[in-house]
Amino acid sequence: MKQMHSIFLQRMALVFGAIFCSSAQAVSTKPLSDLLIYPTYSFPAEVVAHTETTLSSELNARLQSVKVRPGESVEQGQLLAKLDCGDTEDALALNASLQAESKAQLKLAQLQLQRFQNLEKQQYTATSQIDESLTQVQSIQAHLNGLRVQQRQAERAVRRCEVRAPFVGVVTDLMAGRGQWLSVGIPVMKLVRSDLAEIEVQLPLTLANEMAQQMGSWQVKGKAEQQVAWLRQSQVLSPNQRMATVWFQAPKSAPIGLAGTLVVTMQKGHLPAEFVVMRSGKLGVFVAEAGNAVFKILPEAQAGRPAKIPEDWSKTLAVVTEGQHRIQTGEALR
Repeated sequence: MKQMHSIFLQRMALVFGAIFCSSAQAVSTKPLSDLLIYPTYSFPAEVVAHTETTLSSELNARLQSVKVRPGESVEQGQLLAKLDCGDTEDALALNASLQAESKAQLKLAQLQLQRFQNLEKQQYTATSQIDESLTQVQSIQAHLNGLRVQQRQAERAVRRCEVRAPFVGVVTDLMAGRGQWLSVGIPVMKLVRSDLAEIEVQLPLTLANEMAQQMGSWQVKGKAEQQVAWLRQSQVLSPNQRMATVWFQAPKSAPIGLAGTLVVTMQKGHLPAEFVVMRSGKLGVFVAEAGNAVFKILPEAQAGRPAKIPEDWSKTLAVVTEGQHRIQTGEALR
């Protein structure tokens, strides 16, 4: 009798075990570390300059000469054009002559004042003569100071006769020719700054945020690949396309307007899109924990694209790689 009871219990255990196994979902898993990939993205990009200026005449004068042509590179301070400033230069020379004359008069007046002061000590002169002499010295000094102010004005006017490059750049357009009469503010030429060139690229917003501060690779057909540094991201977004403008530091040899490709490889691990599923409107991945299915949300995941793994996820997580589309949270797995 006891033997029959023992056999009955064994059979019941087998039945319940079979029922339990039949209710558990069969899946395959792999450690998260074995699944991580580092996606590479490429986007069309262009070398741009953010400083473009129009150099204009600061005087009413005739354009005497132009020293450069469109397309030429120039250095900071280089002479680009010269205006006919004969009148201004003559005014500066006349000012120098007037200053020399005033200095001679001042010297004479100071000697005369000193002479009257010595005679006063000997009581040979009146106080009124000293006052007149002192007034004359002060008047000449004031006149000389006025001439010095006029000199500085004339010197500034002479400097305005020369159009010089305010920075390293490239002349893109000439807007006035030799012999042309220019008024104040008339454009002479356009200059684009070339030493601070940048690579401008349009990226999806989520990707732009993810690759912040990351190095990129600048590729142009027929030229060697060059590493470029991330500079900044625009805070003004396109509401329709959800795109962001990002700038990278352009190589010094890259000319303005050069088109190429910017390639970026993600430095943080991503999970391939085939393992990502949606539950309750959220994208995530199933992992096996203690024999049960646990759904872990991927906050930055997008359908059909590799998903970035949160920093706090363990690389030993058992990710469900087969059967993830039919299971639900809490289900037993085998």
